[in-house]
Amino acid sequence: ESELKNIKLSKKISLFRDEIINDNEKLEINKNISMAIKENLDKKNKLLNTILDQSNKCVILIDNLGNIVNEDEGFYNMWREYKSFDGELSLLKFLDNSVKNKDKFLKYLRLLDKKTDKLKGEFEGKDGRYFACTYCKIIIDDNEIGFICYIEDITYKKKSEMKIKENHVKYKKIVDNIPYSILLTDENNIIYNNKKSENIDFRSKEINNALFNSNKNGEFKYMYEDDKEIFLNIDRASFRDCNSKKNVIAIRDITEYKKLLQKLKLSKEKYESLVNIIPEGIYIANFDNNNITYANSRFLEMTNYKTVEEIDMDNISNSMIITTSKDDENIKFQRRTVKSGQKDMHIECGGTIIEVNKKLNVVGIVRDITKQVKAELMEIEIEKQKIANKIKSEFFINMSHELKTPLNVISSSNQLMSILHKENIKLNPDSQLSNTVKIIKKNADILMEI
Repeated sequence: ESELKNIKLSKKISLFRDEIINDNEKLEINKNISMAIKENLDKKNKLLNTILDQSNKCVILIDNLGNIVNEDEGFYNMWREYKSFDGELSLLKFLDNSVKNKDKFLKYLRLLDKKTDKLKGEFEGKDGRYFACTYCKIIIDDNEIGFICYIEDITYKKKSEMKIKENHVKYKKIVDNIPYSILLTDENNIIYNNKKSENIDFRSKEINNALFNSNKNGEFKYMYEDDKEIFLNIDRASFRDCNSKKNVIAIRDITEYKKLLQKLKLSKEKYESLVNIIPEGIYIANFDNNNITYANSRFLEMTNYKTVEEIDMDNISNSMIITTSKDDENIKFQRRTVKSGQKDMHIECGGTIIEVNKKLNVVGIVRDITKQVKAELMEIEIEKQKIANKIKSEFFINMSHELKTPLNVISSSNQLMSILHKENIKLNPDSQLSNTVKIIKKNADILMEI
């Protein structure tokens, strides 16, 4: 019985020894496999490090225990705070310290299964950087031994995309608020339309021809719904996008503007007609250089010119153009005499300052007062004649009074002589006495009438 027990014990020891030998062999085999895997991963890591720019790309190896086990320089270049880290670096510690949305990172790891051995995602670092990550399982002989993460710093790309998106939203709001149509087109189609013009039918052949066939720029007119006349203005700019030509087209409805221009034209013609029938010459001149920009027909007639462009400023500026002070509010007129053809013309001229489009202009008035001056001269002459006649009358009145007494004596003496020598005068009418009496009587009568 004792010997039987020893035999059984020997068999158990032998079996145990065989198991130990088998386990040692298995351990040795596993060790060799692990070494081969490590060497293989190191080679791949070195190859990746050669290919990748270590400043913005790295590879992380994560074992089944959740530790970061590789010694990739790219990792320490990307996260320099771990260069002096001692001991094992767990994935959770790394995520807590350096990753803003760690749950998203872990979610991708959990989603990996045998059917899904590769996933791509993004995460944000706590330092404001953005990373793209490719998650993969490490599987050897159907055994999952960990994960490998290929990480790329995409901060510049991400922020550029965010800026582009922000600018896109901002500029879209700007374009959407522009009060006229903005189109983005390719060679045959409208890609974008901010839909600001109700009176433009972009399905019409006329509009499509203007947009795509004729490359029309500037103003053109078309009929909307066959009864409404619409005036449009087109501006376009071309650029290349992905080897294809694109156009940005601005279309403004200028119908109201054209109507306003027509009203202004009619108003201008009406006021020009009114100004042209005014008997005074009217002109508008630049305040700084006295150049005339407008003149009515009467002013042209007075200066013997047919158009404003023909006016010689050297001939008329000193005689007709009055430079008014900027501070003068009232028109001050001056009289001058100028040549009009071969005749002298008397004029009265003045002007006032107005501001048009932030530029000072002189509005001048020139009156032909030749008839008025002649009438004034005639009136002065008549007044002088009246004064002369008055002086003459007063003189003769005074003189008549002074002569009346001696004239009466002379007349009486002459009458006495006529009576005393009546017979002699009658018999000798041609005698000296008779002639003397006649002459004295005649002159006395004349003086008496005065």
